[in-house]
Amino acid sequence: YKLELIDAIPEDQDLKIYAQGDWFDLCRGPHMVSTGQIGSAFKLMKVAGAYWRGDSNNPMLTRIYGTAWADQAQLDAYQTMLEEAEKRDHRKLGREMDLFHFQEEGPGVVFWHAKGWR
Repeated sequence: YKLELIDAIPEDQDLKIYAQGDWFDLCRGPHMVSTGQIGSAFKLMKVAGAYWRGDSNNPMLTRIYGTAWADQAQLDAYQTMLEEAEKRDHRKLGREMDLFHFQEEGPGVVFWHAKGWR
């Protein structure tokens, strides 16, 4: 995977490598000098699978999502914002209020119900 990424970098552009102890990896950055700078306002949000280059013929990789903030109050505010946004998610509300639905056969196509079409 890394060789494919390296090959895609234009020759006039720097190749950036990140080191953490004995581990080295390609990375865009920016990064902190030390993981100790993260503090306690850090949260692992979710872990998901993703196909390399979005192609299901390629191997599945593990994608890890996390967030870090300067302090716990900022992390708490961010999590509250996410919870409030989830309550207002039109996909969830549409399903709960019987306004519309989606089908696998038509990704992204809205199938309106009588109450939702008005």
